Amino acid sequence: MVIDGTLEGVTGELQDLGTLTVFMELCLKPKARTLVSRVLLGMLAVSALASLGAGGALILERRGLVTLRRVPSPIIKTWVDERGSGIAIVNTDTTPGCFWIGFAIRINISTPRRDPYRQSGFTEVRGEHPDGDEERVWVPSRSIVLRTHPRFAERSCEAWLYDVQGSVGVFGRESPERGIRRGSRETLRWLPYVTWQTGDVPDGFYFYRPAQSMRVVEGPGIVAQHGGLTPSFKWDGTSPVAIDVDMATSEMEDVFILATSKKSGVLGSSWMWTYDPDMTVIDERGDWSFFHTSQRISDRISREGARR
Repeated sequence: MVIDGTLEGVTGELQDLGTLTVFMELCLKPKARTLVSRVLLGMLAVSALASLGAGGALILERRGLVTLRRVPSPIIKTWVDERGSGIAIVNTDTTPGCFWIGFAIRINISTPRRDPYRQSGFTEVRGEHPDGDEERVWVPSRSIVLRTHPRFAERSCEAWLYDVQGSVGVFGRESPERGIRRGSRETLRWLPYVTWQTGDVPDGFYFYRPAQSMRVVEGPGIVAQHGGLTPSFKWDGTSPVAIDVDMATSEMEDVFILATSKKSGVLGSSWMWTYDPDMTVIDERGDWSFFHTSQRISDRISREGARR
C-alpha cells in the first residue's frame, strides 16, 4: 500500500482500511455470509430471468408473434444454381424480420387472380391478407433466403410475401434468373429457344440494357462491337462467355442478355441479378425444386416457344 504523505491522503487510506476491516468482519460472521450469499444469488437470478426473457422475446419474434424492431421490406427474385431453382427472398436491410411466403395458382392463366398486380418479377402490393396456407420464414439482416414449393412448377403460380401487417408484394415468374455475387467471374448460362435447339447457331449477343456492374471478357470467338445503344458482341456461338461483376455500385442490378443470329433473330437469353458480397445466402430448399437442371429449363422454354 502506498500513502502519499498528505493529511488528506492518510485520511483517505485509513477510511479505505476501515471499510475493508468492516467488510472482513462481516464476512467472518455466519449471518452476514448468508445475507451476502442471498444477495448474490438474487442478482444472478435476476440476470438469468432477464436473459431468459430476452431469449424468449427473440423466439417469439422469429415466430412472428411479436415485433421488437422496425420491419424490413425484402423482395423476391428467382434463384438458379447447380442444385436446381427456387425463389430468393432478398433482404438488403440491416434489420431482420419474420415473414410468410404463400404460393397461389390461378385457375386461368389469362385471368390473373389479382389483375392489377400481374407482371413479371416482383411488385410491391399492400393491403392483401394471407390465405391461410403460407409458410413462415425468418429472414436475417443482409441475407438471401432460398425457398421452393411444388406449386411454383406451374407457370400460373404467384409467390406472395406477407409481414405482420399484411402483404408486402407478389412475384410472378416468367424466366429463371441467376443471382451473381459482386466481385466474381461467371460464365453465362443460356436458355436456348426452339430455333437454337433445332440447329441454328448464334453469331452474336447483346445486353438488353446497359449493365453498370458487368464486363464481358473478350477472347477467341468473342469480339466487342461498337456504335450500338447497348453493349453487343460478335460470337462464334460455342465459346463460353465469361463476365466480370465488379464493385462499381452497391445496388442490385437486373441484367438481360440476348443471343441472336442474322438469320433467325433472337435465339436465346441469359437472365441475372447481382448482390453484394457481404450478403449471406441461406439455402432452405428441399431435395427437389421446380427446375432440377438447366436442361429442363431449356426443354420447358422450347415447348413454350413451339406453342407460340
